[in-house]
Amino acid sequence: SPVQILIDGSDPTIGRVAYGYSQGIVEVFSLNATVEYFTKTGRAKNLNEPVKITRRIYFNPELKSVNFIVPGLIAIFLVIIPTVLTSIAIVREKELKTIDQLTVTPLHPFDIVIGKTTPYLLLALVNAFLVTVVGTFWFNVPLKGSPLLLALACGFYVLSTVSIGLLISTMVESQQVAMMIAMLSTYLPSILLSGFIFPIKSMPKILQIISYAVPTKYFIFILRGIFLKGIGITYFPIDFGLLVFFAFLIGFLTFLRVRSTER
Repeated sequence: SPVQILIDGSDPTIGRVAYGYSQGIVEVFSLNATVEYFTKTGRAKNLNEPVKITRRIYFNPELKSVNFIVPGLIAIFLVIIPTVLTSIAIVREKELKTIDQLTVTPLHPFDIVIGKTTPYLLLALVNAFLVTVVGTFWFNVPLKGSPLLLALACGFYVLSTVSIGLLISTMVESQQVAMMIAMLSTYLPSILLSGFIFPIKSMPKILQIISYAVPTKYFIFILRGIFLKGIGITYFPIDFGLLVFFAFLIGFLTFLRVRSTER
C-alpha cells in the first residue's frame, strides 16, 4: 500500500521532526505487518516491504533554515529598533526639562503622539523594506504572497511596537531605565516566546499562555504565511485581527499616558 505524508516545511525544525517520526512509524508498521502476514501464511520467501512511504514537503521543500529565519528577522528588527528609539522620546523631554514647554503649547496630546511616533514609524517601515529586499534577492527567500498585505501587516505591527516604546517613555524618568525596560519587555519575549526560534507548542503551558500577549507571535505567523505559503488574510483572520487589536490598544494607552503627563 502506498502512503503519502504531506509535511509543512515552513518551520524546518518541526518539519524535520515530522519527517523522522513519519519514517519511523511507517517502518515499524510495515515490519509488523510483514511478520504477521508471513507468519500466518507460513511463507518466508520473497519477503517484500508491504507498505512504502512517499514524502512530499510543502512550502519549503529543501527545509532551508534561511527561509524560516529571514521572515522572523523582519519581526525582530521591527520590535527592537522602534521600541528602543521611541522609549526615550518623552523621557528625554523630561530630563531636559522641556516637557513643560510642550504642556503650555496649544498642541493636543494626540498631536504629540503623532509627532513623536511618525519619524520612527517611517524609519521602521524603511528597515522592513530593506530587509525584505535583501532577503528576497540576496538570500533567495521566496515572497509568494501579496506585498501589499505584507506592507499592511508591517504597518500595524510597527504601530504597536512604536506605541510600546512611547508608553514606556511616559512611565519612567531616565533614558537609561527606558532603554533597559524596552529591551527586556520586547527583545526577550520576541525571541523566546514568539516562535521565532523555538516552536510554541513544545513550550510549557504557562509559557504558551504568556505568548498570547506577545504581538510578535502573530506577526511572525503572518510573515511566514505570506512569504512561504502565499496565503491571504482569509487564512489568518484571527492573527491579523489580534495584531490590529494590539496596535490600537497600545496606541490608546499611550495617548492616555501622554495626556496624563501633560497634566
